[in-house]
Parts: sequence; structure tokens; C-alpha cells
Amino acid sequence: GTDYFNQSWILEFFQKEMSNLDFLATVTELTAQSIAREINAINSEHEKVIVYGGGSHNTFLINRIRENLKNYDVVSSELIGLDPDYVEAIAFAWLAKERIKNKTIDLTQITGSRSIALLGECYL
Repeated sequence: GTDYFNQSWILEFFQKEMSNLDFLATVTELTAQSIAREINAINSEHEKVIVYGGGSHNTFLINRIRENLKNYDVVSSELIGLDPDYVEAIAFAWLAKERIKNKTIDLTQITGSRSIALLGECYL
């Protein structure tokens, strides 16, 4: 988390003699291992991990995630009919719809928020 991986850590990391390629490979591996550690910590019965967003186009990152999640089938959201570049926009559209309907959202287990909340504001 940000307690350990923060701007100070990055600045100290840059002090090491390392090529740009080695630096990128290292932080990509760190990302893949961090993702895998959190998914494994969930202890889910699901067998598939669906990736989306810009990182889903990074074949090196996806291959490293696959290597770190051998018990899961790591696939692009394209396989379920969702363009990986649009999933975030779809999520925000859903959040907006829920706000317009005055529905509260429970993010307590995801973000650590203290209570269920009505998210966002509507302005005309």
C-alpha cells in the first residue's frame, strides 16, 4: 500500500543503477505480484479473473499476472462482451444511475468507508 510504496520509495528506487527496461520490468512485476497477492487473499471459489482497462493491453503485465495466479484463468473482459477500455466508463454510468435513483452503495468492504452512503451529487 501507500505506506510502503509511495513517492519516497520511488525516489529511493531511482537512485539504484538500473536501466529503464529493468526499472519497468521490476515495477511491472511488483504490480503483478501485488494483484496476485490480493486475489489469492480473497480465497475465492471463482476460477476466472477478468481484467480490463489500459493494463489489459500490456501483454507482459498480463503474462506476469497469469504466472502469479496459476490457479486462475486470467482473461480480458472482451471474452464476456465488454470492451476493456469502456468498463470503467460503464461502472461510472452505473454509479450515476444509482445516484439518480437515490440508492445507497455499500463500499465498506472495498474502501474501508465507515457506512453505506449515497454517492455523488446531481447538479442541473
